[in-house]
Amino acid sequence: MIQLIIIFFAILLTVVIARLLSFAVLKWHILPLDVLSNGKRSHHFVWGNILIVFASFLVIGLGVSPANYLIPILYGVGLGLVLDEFPHWTGNVKELTRNIAIIPGALPVVAVAEGLIVILIVLKYLGVI
Repeated sequence: MIQLIIIFFAILLTVVIARLLSFAVLKWHILPLDVLSNGKRSHHFVWGNILIVFASFLVIGLGVSPANYLIPILYGVGLGLVLDEFPHWTGNVKELTRNIAIIPGALPVVAVAEGLIVILIVLKYLGVI
């Protein structure tokens, strides 16, 4: 159950940090615009997928125990990055090229994912799964 809790907080912290950085650039003007996009780097959607694939290879390919705290951290941060840029899932790359503080559609998806994790934690705690 601790792995689910780690994933929950890794997703939450990743999304919060990503949105805080966006606000720091776009609303508060305390960071340069290059922090968000300089046209030369990948969206964090890509980095999130890389982390998820890496965590999967560690567990499935190399037999690293999922009980190792590094695995749920890698997976949770990766999933947080992917969920935070949800329009990529729908192919709406135009939406992601705009510099906006909150990406439409991303927060409800993050909330649903976090809600599902909470349900799994409760079911695990109750011994149902």
